[in-house]
Amino acid sequence: MIDIIVIRGAGDRPGQDVVEPLIGSSLPVALARGRKELDDQAQPLQPISVQGLFRVGLRPGNTLRFQDMRRGTWAGALGGIAHRGAKGVVTTSLELQRKVIE
Repeated sequence: MIDIIVIRGAGDRPGQDVVEPLIGSSLPVALARGRKELDDQAQPLQPISVQGLFRVGLRPGNTLRFQDMRRGTWAGALGGIAHRGAKGVVTTSLELQRKVIE
């Protein structure tokens, strides 16, 4: 079993222990899992749904950059994708998570 201790910033806010028995002894997998846990806890996230024309090549986990009139330019992590076809038009719905800007 691999133990990884990661400290970011002042290191004054400890998080929960991460126990993943499926990681085994794979160091790259353990590092990626620890990095994801730190990123998830670093800043609150806001869920956003976006709809548009069909897009090819999008995958969950991609980071997408948007520019819209209400929110300005922002980036979000892609969490879910749904495609829908109706009357010859295919649209894509995206579920994103973006950092809350205070």
